[in-house]
Amino acid sequence: MELAVCIGSSCHLKKSREIIQLIEQEIKANKLEDKLVLVGSFCMNECSNHGVCIRFNDKKYSLNTEQIKSFFAKEVLGICYN
Repeated sequence: MELAVCIGSSCHLKKSREIIQLIEQEIKANKLEDKLVLVGSFCMNECSNHGVCIRFNDKKYSLNTEQIKSFFAKEVLGICYN
């Protein structure tokens, strides 16, 4: 399963690098290295949103650093463990 984080210029300014680090921490903490692949992606055409664009399970999310833990718990863990 793939989780893509936008690393385009707009999302870079919105702290996509920090979001990638937080997601890497969640992947390791939940032992999902074999189930989830984290990739970078250039613009996903969601630049007008306030957060960094993340694509997971064919859905796009606009998230900031404070939302990563709850996003991971709500959206990622349920799908990866089923």
